Amino acid sequence: MTPELFKGLEKDRFDLIVAASGYTALSEYKMASMIQERHLQRETLIWVQAENSKIDPGKDPLPLVMFGPLCRFRPICLDTLRKAGRTWEIVYDGGSLSAVQTAVEADLGLSVLSLLSPAPGIQKADKNSGLPALPQADLSLYSRRSPLQPMVQRLASFLIEVVGRWENGTRPRPRRPSKELKETPLILTPA
Repeated sequence: MTPELFKGLEKDRFDLIVAASGYTALSEYKMASMIQERHLQRETLIWVQAENSKIDPGKDPLPLVMFGPLCRFRPICLDTLRKAGRTWEIVYDGGSLSAVQTAVEADLGLSVLSLLSPAPGIQKADKNSGLPALPQADLSLYSRRSPLQPMVQRLASFLIEVVGRWENGTRPRPRRPSKELKETPLILTPA
């Protein structure tokens, strides 16, 4: 998934992408020196499994459903298992979040996802499952150092500021529209 996003940034299909920080294969892209990485947020990683899973998470080898080898979560997961003395078998490599979610829901194995990524049919693995605790991961916002559109840097700064406020629990207060705005109709015209 992340490699496709970087290719899109490289080919001008995207101006901004959100991906795991410290992306391990960034140097593979021709424009790597032109890409700016800015911290966006810390992300809580969790072990997930099918809601009615028949898999015992305490038994080795642990069957894993993973993103491809270039995904940043993969080495985090495998290093965590290695440090805990656990063995595993990667039973499925998914090329997208929906592919990984579907494989977990089908009970092919367990996976590591962001706290915000589980879908219906998937649940967080029980605390007493014998699985090692996962570290947090950082998400970053990637863009060109010199964007083609000046609005890109403004949008990136806005996103970083809003996510920072959200993480700190300080949400901006909604502003009341002025009287002029209430009375002015919005007219959209084709470009």
